[in-house]
Amino acid sequence: MFSTQKGITLIALVITIIVLLILAGVTITLALNGGIITQAQDSTSKYNKEKALEILDIAVADVTAEELAHPEWPYLTYGAAAQKLGDRLPESDFIVTEGSGCVNVQFINVEGLNYRYIAITNGKILSVHESGPH
Repeated sequence: MFSTQKGITLIALVITIIVLLILAGVTITLALNGGIITQAQDSTSKYNKEKALEILDIAVADVTAEELAHPEWPYLTYGAAAQKLGDRLPESDFIVTEGSGCVNVQFINVEGLNYRYIAITNGKILSVHESGPH
């Protein structure tokens, strides 16, 4: 009679373990040396920067729309613009101050962003520029 044994041979088990070790080694090497972690950190930094700029753009658009909706209001002064923007921006991320002929916005805890200044002419917000404080 023939005896039939079922199961995994020792050679098949050793080969499987070797293949798994090779795959694990390649994966770890790519994760560390391939820059996956660095790319993720860079992407997070870029996202935070763009998010902060978008929040500022929305606040500027909101103030501009409010001013356009009320032409009877007096001209928007630098102090009033700084106050209105400060009310719309989270204090934990932005510092808004009245500058010399503009409104300064300082970004807090946002890597790669320092200042933006907002030009106001004839009581209207004209543009947002990248620069140091004015």
